[in-house]
Amino acid sequence: MPRRVIELDSRLQQRIAIHFCVKIRLTVAETIQGIQLVYTPPLSERICWWFAEFSAGHREVVDLPRAAKAKSTHNPRMIRRVRRTVEADRRLTVREVATHMDLHPSITHRIIYQDLKLRRKCAKFVPRLDRWLRTGCKG
Repeated sequence: MPRRVIELDSRLQQRIAIHFCVKIRLTVAETIQGIQLVYTPPLSERICWWFAEFSAGHREVVDLPRAAKAKSTHNPRMIRRVRRTVEADRRLTVREVATHMDLHPSITHRIIYQDLKLRRKCAKFVPRLDRWLRTGCKG
């Protein structure tokens, strides 16, 4: 029967080793010394943190899932939402749009100025002239 080889990343290997050290009742100092002998010098704070976690009864060596937050808020769906918001009221500032959309102001700024190609003119967001002419004056 062939043996299956599982490739693990270095961080996961280190956590497994720390978990093993906790199980055989090594001290934190002995664990840090052993981990630093085998792996490229990891941060001793992280080793101490994982050592404390495993000592407190934590059994999983993988990270727990975090709160579901979008990886990127700069996507086509968000661009459409910002466009609708700006078209509904062109007098909104970038900060007001960001607050309304629950986005970071720099992302909102990038969507409005680079993706939607709008500019501020007389306290209103208006399309650039070249885009306006290309699309046949449709705004």
